[in-house]
Amino acid sequence: MRMSRIGLATAALTTAVCLAAPGFAADLYGGSVKDVPVVMASPGHCYFRGDVGYSWSRNPDVTFTQTDPVTSVFLTEAASASMDDAWLVGGGLGCSAGPRGLRGELMLDWRGDRDVRGTLAAPSGAAFATSVQSLTLMFNAYYDLMQFGGFTPYIGAGVGVAHNDLGSVTFTGDPALSNTLNGADKWSLAWSLMAGVGYQISHRVTLDLGYRYIDMGDVRSSRVDSSGFNGNPPLRVDDLTAHEFKVGLRFAFGGGAPCCEVYK
Repeated sequence: MRMSRIGLATAALTTAVCLAAPGFAADLYGGSVKDVPVVMASPGHCYFRGDVGYSWSRNPDVTFTQTDPVTSVFLTEAASASMDDAWLVGGGLGCSAGPRGLRGELMLDWRGDRDVRGTLAAPSGAAFATSVQSLTLMFNAYYDLMQFGGFTPYIGAGVGVAHNDLGSVTFTGDPALSNTLNGADKWSLAWSLMAGVGYQISHRVTLDLGYRYIDMGDVRSSRVDSSGFNGNPPLRVDDLTAHEFKVGLRFAFGGGAPCCEVYK
């Protein structure tokens, strides 16, 4: 699973590497360019952006090491686990690379608490409950496709880091697990794939409607419980992934508009 995640993140990073290109201009047959409109490519521009959205979590893989009292076999699979959804908010800074439709940006996104619940495998069968909060810092690269009126669809990929914060873990239904495990936090590799559409509201403002699939890595609890004992197995929450939909605004500054018509 770890190798697969690293491979996908590497693919996302490769997609994110791109180069800019200069604009161009041309004369018309024998006529004077002074009298004819010439379409000029923009030298590129930068922008601030702000987003709000919703993150639909996929069920994670949750494991907790137990020992079967009869066979002394270690069991590490949770019988079931689910994660709630959450609102998200984000902001960032990006720049376009001119006429080729390439953009790069640095984006920070925060997701609220997502409750995680499940049931441990036999012999315990105890129910557990905790929560996860995630902050991601991503470098994203986009390719803006052909413009249709004021609409410009795009595709993109991102790679970065996620800071996952796991809350305290409580167990019910097993007297041997009466204590609460302390929470913990962890930095993980993160990657994403994106698609969406931008709508040009004005010369400098673009409405952005986007979808993102994101993998935020994993997190595990502390080994210390509420009694102070430091020898417990941690609860591990892997494959923190989500489908996310966002709406936001991009405020351009510097350079030019995505395209413009200049009269000589």
